[in-house]
Amino acid sequence: MEHSEIIEALGGPVAVARAAGRHHSRAVRWQVEGIPAKCWPAVVNLAKAKGEHRVTYEALEAGLPQSTEAAS
Repeated sequence: MEHSEIIEALGGPVAVARAAGRHHSRAVRWQVEGIPAKCWPAVVNLAKAKGEHRVTYEALEAGLPQSTEAAS
């Protein structure tokens, strides 16, 4: 799953941003740029709370945008 798909599966940018303690405008950017690794625990916890079992640390890593992978 791409990060944009993960964000939508979890209720959209507002829900993901709220879970990560960030402003929703950041989560809108994450749909393109990827969710920062420091926010992954909050995203995985939100997924568990919503029963979305496809969202894991492995899925987040696999769904990184190509430009983010190259920068690592």
